[in-house]
Amino acid sequence: MNGVLFGHLLRRYGPLSGACLLLPVLVGCVLGVFWPDWKEQAKLATFGIRIAKTFLRSDLIPADSATFFFQMPFVHPLTMLTLILAMAIPSVALPAGARGRGSLDLLLATPLTRRGLVATTFAATLPFAVIGGFAPLLGTWIGAQITGVTGELPFRAFTHVSFEAIGLALFFSGACLFFSARAESAGAAIGRLAILVFWSMLAEIVGTAWEEAAVLKQFSPFGWYEPAQVLAGTVVWQFDAAVLGGAGLLLFAAALLVAERRKSA
Repeated sequence: MNGVLFGHLLRRYGPLSGACLLLPVLVGCVLGVFWPDWKEQAKLATFGIRIAKTFLRSDLIPADSATFFFQMPFVHPLTMLTLILAMAIPSVALPAGARGRGSLDLLLATPLTRRGLVATTFAATLPFAVIGGFAPLLGTWIGAQITGVTGELPFRAFTHVSFEAIGLALFFSGACLFFSARAESAGAAIGRLAILVFWSMLAEIVGTAWEEAAVLKQFSPFGWYEPAQVLAGTVVWQFDAAVLGGAGLLLFAAALLVAERRKSA
């Protein structure tokens, strides 16, 4: 790992990645305001409420409970989007972004190696993977404080969900770096990442809504990230987090191999 490059990545891309991870905290704050309304509406059978109950797993957690409602900072679409963006911003910028701009040759003209560049970029995403895991937990705690239901929430279980979220962040960090190492520009890397995210979301939605297609979830990172199941105690969260984090490390290793074998910068 190169210390100078690591510091540069944190200074240049850290504020933007950090800003992305503020959104889950804001989601939790907003939920604290709307909790009383949800508690009443959860008894209704409108289309929107039924959809929310399905994907937040009301079969595992009562829909009118604070635990059910305050899992949302962990699964809200904005949380997923910002977690992926926080991982993608530095890892798409380097090496793919620099390659597309033609500046990667200058970097590699220094003692910095291709492997060192990829390893340093991966290391620069790690602080934000941890922040991304615990930002929803902070949002949940603030929202619960706002509405006065802190005592009703199993924060130990919510902490376990945070570790799963860190695993999910590591997966996308490794995936982004793998795409970045292969792509000729940032746009190409982003395109491949978008395909992965689209597939992941599709597999999760279909696998959740259609029981016969549940096997699809095993081939999606979101299928191994299951906050409701962790909160209900129906899965081994350590295993799921290890699968996600391990897959991210394998993708990182593949990115190192791809970078080393490239015939051009």
